[in-house]
Amino acid sequence: MKNRLQGILIGMIIGIVLSTAVFAAPITEWISVVYDDYKIVVNGKDKTSYAEDMRPFNLDGRTYVPLRYIAQTFGKIVEWEETTKTIYIDDADLVDFILSPSETLDAQTLSVAASTISIRLKNAGIDQYTLSIYDGDIIVSVPKDSVEKSDIENCIVEGYLHLDDSEGNTILDKSHIQNAYACYDDLTQSGILQHYVEIILTPEGQQILATESKKIAQKPNNQNYIAILIDDMVYSVPFVTEQIDADKIIITGYFTEKTAKEIAAVLTTGSLPCSFTIQDES
Repeated sequence: MKNRLQGILIGMIIGIVLSTAVFAAPITEWISVVYDDYKIVVNGKDKTSYAEDMRPFNLDGRTYVPLRYIAQTFGKIVEWEETTKTIYIDDADLVDFILSPSETLDAQTLSVAASTISIRLKNAGIDQYTLSIYDGDIIVSVPKDSVEKSDIENCIVEGYLHLDDSEGNTILDKSHIQNAYACYDDLTQSGILQHYVEIILTPEGQQILATESKKIAQKPNNQNYIAILIDDMVYSVPFVTEQIDADKIIITGYFTEKTAKEIAAVLTTGSLPCSFTIQDES
């Protein structure tokens, strides 16, 4: 185990620049770094599925790994205080959520799924976590009591979005999404603010929506609607009375800020290759 840990740390330098002058002016220096597919294994668990903003890089022949990634990998909590420019690293009581795929996935597919889940967690506002792959499962480690099991579950749906007409025909799917955002505004001009998800369509999606909504608007009452589903769960069923010429659609419901962010996070990433079951080990 000692040799394995040494193998991880050899050639890996974490650069922390501490200024002796408290009020020293910041220095900006342009550098050229190389990103590569660095593999990191800790205690036999593949920890390579790091978030995009925590990728290791090579500078002048040395590999640098972000301090947050290293600290979280070894079960620490990392906090940044902007006013004093101070990094706090403390011990954490961790909980492991084990995500088991419904079918056996090869190493590459499992790694891609782990990266997708990592992006979703981060976009959903879950920052204190580490991901590892072990024995065909994806393990999400988080500080105890920091997130609920349901928060993780909302980020591991397959993510298959589709807009259907009253006959069950799919009009739009995830390929027609350009981006998605969690928003908070007064949509009905009634003075009541609500959380919702705004979906920006691709040019092709806009064209299809305009064409299909015109047809749907001509249908009899109670058949002139579009159902918005994610993994076959209905989130909204707006009625259509005229052609929709818009570059976006809106999903409303009884959303909290957290659930709106989670849905937006799912819609802005690729779909998972299969469903996952989840169990937690304290």
